[in-house]
Amino acid sequence: MIIEDLISTGGSSIKAVEAVRSNSCKVAGVISLFDYKLDAARKNFEQMSCNYESICDFDILINEARILSYITEKEHDTIKKWKTDPENWYKNINY
Repeated sequence: MIIEDLISTGGSSIKAVEAVRSNSCKVAGVISLFDYKLDAARKNFEQMSCNYESICDFDILINEARILSYITEKEHDTIKKWKTDPENWYKNINY
């Protein structure tokens, strides 16, 4: 089992999985404290045939932030848009 603090694209986790496997060891999976739940990570772990789970994720975080009024509904919607296209989301933000 590989333990991570954060998964965004899964890049560093995948490197760790490859390193462990290259030494003829099995990897039961990856567990992280937080996961952005980006499509890139899902695809990367899928390609490696590696399961991964997280204690908390992006959707839980922003939903709780909204419920507790740490962010407004508009901010919540903007943050959700970021998740759909993290590399280009800023191009369509109207503030």
